[in-house]
Amino acid sequence: VTVRTVLQGAAALGVTMLLLGLVPNVALAVVAAAVVGAASVSFMTAVTALVQLRTDPVMLGRVLALQTVVIIGPTPIGGPLLGVLADVTSARTTIFVGAASAFVALAIGVVAWRRTAVDVPVDVAA
Repeated sequence: VTVRTVLQGAAALGVTMLLLGLVPNVALAVVAAAVVGAASVSFMTAVTALVQLRTDPVMLGRVLALQTVVIIGPTPIGGPLLGVLADVTSARTTIFVGAASAFVALAIGVVAWRRTAVDVPVDVAA
């Protein structure tokens, strides 16, 4: 697992959410939502694997707890805000906000990755 894997997952999540927002009917939305789900699982699995492999074992519990807070923490605020946005505009708008968020995360990740230039696979046997 490398940083590149995480970036590819973020890109896949953004693209699939964008496509979900553009589908013209419910039947295609069901298929697109399944693909979004697969991209989401891929992204989150890559992130968590990278965190687990690159974190000092003594700090692993703390780092995974922090990751959970970062991922789940904004939901009590963001959920209602997106609900209001969906009421005012449409559900598609909130899907586009999700896609934009994935692309922003991708851009930040690319900048950070290029600054550190670290994309070495972790030696699991060590």
